[in-house]
Amino acid sequence: MATFNGSDFLKKQIASIQNQTYTNWRLIISDDGSSDDTLKIILDCMKDDCRIKLVNTSKKNGVVNNFNEALLHTTAPHIILCDQDDVWPNNKLEKLLCEMKSAELDNDLPVLIFTDLTLIDGDDNIIADSYYNVNKFNPKHNLKYNNLLWHSTIYGCSIILNRKLLNIALPIPSDVSMHDHWLSLIAMKYGKLIYYDFKSTFYRQHQNNQVGGRPNSFLFKMKKLPNYYRKIKLDAVHMKAHIKYLEEAKSERRKIWGGVILSILKSIIVGNKKMYSLCLLFLLVKI
Repeated sequence: MATFNGSDFLKKQIASIQNQTYTNWRLIISDDGSSDDTLKIILDCMKDDCRIKLVNTSKKNGVVNNFNEALLHTTAPHIILCDQDDVWPNNKLEKLLCEMKSAELDNDLPVLIFTDLTLIDGDDNIIADSYYNVNKFNPKHNLKYNNLLWHSTIYGCSIILNRKLLNIALPIPSDVSMHDHWLSLIAMKYGKLIYYDFKSTFYRQHQNNQVGGRPNSFLFKMKKLPNYYRKIKLDAVHMKAHIKYLEEAKSERRKIWGGVILSILKSIIVGNKKMYSLCLLFLLVKI
């Protein structure tokens, strides 16, 4: 778990982990220099549960570096990422571990499994039963390498990965888009990336964390256009970093770029993020 000023919902998240049907777990927490009651909550929980361990309290400058710090401290064969403000169904660990062990039967490859999410509000009321349905995303879009390089709808709080994958992925480069995107790319390139049709997390929507149910009007989009443009520009920079790290040979980079451009063009024509795809293609050519 990576925390930063998460005192509002942290107790509920930790309690939902403690209430799991599978009990042989450890919770490793890295904190990014919180100034609220986050550390007090963690320390109080540690007094009553020796399975909880705080490994860092210094500033890490962002979620990628904060998760990287937590992951560097684990020696477990299987790892599940955890946000600070969600709630887990009590069978999450049991279900994900069962699915992972089935995926590992065939070979000795790195594996990452991701799932759907149920969206909830600040009072735990369900907003949408399925993150993918409410946002009109096809989760299997992530299972094509050329698609995943430029657009991921895999959320870290929904994934389980094995030790073989983590050994390749760490340390996470600081200039990639997000930790979950990087881990998914490593799974796709070196092992297996699997979608499991299970809602593994009650994913909380609040002022600082929104992915679904936002206004979709033309006026709303126009107001957000400057921020939207900056985000897409940053996505383009991150995508170039992904290819730089993953494709060492220049010949392979050229081949991958061709596939990515075709994937973006297809999204412009038939996808549900046409404007995003068009802007991204323009910026990739420009920067």
